[in-house]
Amino acid sequence: MATGDLKRSLRNLEQVLRLLNYPEEVDCVGLIKGDTAASLPIISYSFTSYSPCVTELIMESNVELIAKNDLRFIDAVYKLLRDQFNYKPILTKKQFIQCGFAERKIQIVCDILNCVMKKHKELSNLQKKKAVVIRHLYNEDNVNMPEDTLSTVTDVNEAVTVSDLNAAEIKMPELKVPEIEAEQQDINVNPEITAVQTMLAECQENLKKLTLIEKRLDYLEQKMKGKVMVDEKTWTNLLSRVTLLETEMLLSKKSDELNEISEDYASCSDMNLLNPHRKSKIERPASIPLSSGYSTASSDSTPRTSTINYCGLNEISEETTIQKMERMKKMFEETAELLKCSNR
Repeated sequence: MATGDLKRSLRNLEQVLRLLNYPEEVDCVGLIKGDTAASLPIISYSFTSYSPCVTELIMESNVELIAKNDLRFIDAVYKLLRDQFNYKPILTKKQFIQCGFAERKIQIVCDILNCVMKKHKELSNLQKKKAVVIRHLYNEDNVNMPEDTLSTVTDVNEAVTVSDLNAAEIKMPELKVPEIEAEQQDINVNPEITAVQTMLAECQENLKKLTLIEKRLDYLEQKMKGKVMVDEKTWTNLLSRVTLLETEMLLSKKSDELNEISEDYASCSDMNLLNPHRKSKIERPASIPLSSGYSTASSDSTPRTSTINYCGLNEISEETTIQKMERMKKMFEETAELLKCSNR
């Protein structure tokens, strides 16, 4: 696509916008990129704000262009162009919504503006013709005519020499003033009516939105019955406190268990230390008469080794439990510090 074609189409669009008296700024960068958001405000202004005749036609065709998203707005515009303006755009709806096709989109916008201006001229001419016909009928019945005109008409009817053409010539210049005044009144009233109609349409749409919001609120109230809403910070604080309490309970249970185990080990070790003395006292008199060559090494060796190994196991188990306790304490201290940091 050449840049010269884009510049030419932008110039054409600027000329048409000057004729429309478009008040807002044009997003030229968006139009060059092919962004639909840059062309939609221009189209909406041409249909809703430029001509009261065109807005009346849109209202009669039951097509709404206000308070809609881009897709629905484009659907309504394409429907209007097809039904009321007999115009089919170059691009499809999907192509118009997509980014790109910059030159063709600008061309379509220019065509839409020209169609709106043409329709405005047609409708305004029709309204003027209708107003003139109604005024002529109104004046033929001699209603609201001034006294001077009535006197001239009677004089003309009585006089034989004066023709009908002269009577018509007498009537016409005096009827021009009320026609101009009525046209001015119509021009002043039409935009007011269109503005009121647009306001009514906006109010109806806002009422629909309010009813939808009320329905959603009722649904949420029914859904949230019996539920309690809590902030994230308070919930995290509660969770941290619960975890701390659980860790304290576990620590207390484990400390109690370890104390019981240590007491059991201590009692067992005391009993084992006392038992070898009693065995030695009992076995000494039995070992004295054994002098016939039998060795007592086998009988004495087993209890000693057993007592030594048992004491070593007790020491190892106590060391491992102490190490485990220290590790658990470190782990709980680290978790407490992490929870404090998260609360901060």
